[in-house]
Amino acid sequence: MSAYEISLGLVGSEMCIRDSVNFENPQDDPDGAIVDQTLFGWDTSQGDYYKDTSIDSGKGYWVLALEACDLVVTSHQISTAPSTVATSADLTIPITINSSLSNLGQSDLSSQKVVSIGLHHQAQSSYDRWDQFIPPISPSATDNGQIYLSNDSVNQTLKRLMPLAEDIRPTGTNSRQIATWQLVVQNQTATTLQVDPTLIPEDKDLELTTPVSTFNLRSQPLVNLGPNENQVTLILKPRIPEVSSLLQNYPNPFNPETWIPYGLSENAQVTIEIYNTTGEIVRRLVIGHKTAGLYYSTDRAAYWDGQNQSGEQVSSGVYFYRIVAGQYDQTRKMVILK
Repeated sequence: MSAYEISLGLVGSEMCIRDSVNFENPQDDPDGAIVDQTLFGWDTSQGDYYKDTSIDSGKGYWVLALEACDLVVTSHQISTAPSTVATSADLTIPITINSSLSNLGQSDLSSQKVVSIGLHHQAQSSYDRWDQFIPPISPSATDNGQIYLSNDSVNQTLKRLMPLAEDIRPTGTNSRQIATWQLVVQNQTATTLQVDPTLIPEDKDLELTTPVSTFNLRSQPLVNLGPNENQVTLILKPRIPEVSSLLQNYPNPFNPETWIPYGLSENAQVTIEIYNTTGEIVRRLVIGHKTAGLYYSTDRAAYWDGQNQSGEQVSSGVYFYRIVAGQYDQTRKMVILK
């Protein structure tokens, strides 16, 4: 099969395929010309496209090719090559969009669409196997317009041909901004956008910006969009507290390890000191320079293994832990129970 450069090509199966063929790892030349997860079949009963992973005899399919290529499939046996489809992202946040009926002025379940944003430590800024593409528009489509995620890291032609239902970005290294997504809503009527705030990581905020307003989706998970607000920006960034804080360690009591959560209202050099009841310093944890944000989870909070400066396990009893972060200085109590 030959495919046109950067196009949706039709794959016919009546003449060349007798049995079902696995299409999760297409044999294309040059390799990578066929975009993963862009095989779509046609559901005659629903009058719409559906995502598929295999080619069956007697059916036609759409597949996206980034350049002219040769595609080889065989019906002798279903391929046993490992799938390139990713199982799950490190973080996924679904976004539900409901379009209002112009004649009723209320949401209609038939107009509901869901797209998802997320992060994965192996994802790329451009398209990759963690992204989910929207199928071609059905000829019988009657809704107000398309709703999709647009990737600004690729050229305009690719953006037009490859709208996304799920856009998974790499975990960012920018301490002030984790990731940004562009959501396009081409409806002619007002819409509502909603997220589940419990899915937003505790140490992050998800911000939505329209041409006229900015919303924090943690505190305002339901946002009304006007008919002219057809492109919004979603930004996942660190959650910055108004004041620094030192929280109770967990678990507490503990044996032998514990985590010490804290929050920083500004960047600071952080040190945590452990004292016994006589005021003698038992352990000094030099955390180093930390940017403003919440350090609550086990992968971000300070960690103490219950050992003193000499590497020996300390005995049971009451201890005090003190944080020094810039001008912030606070002490709390914890208990080792063996």
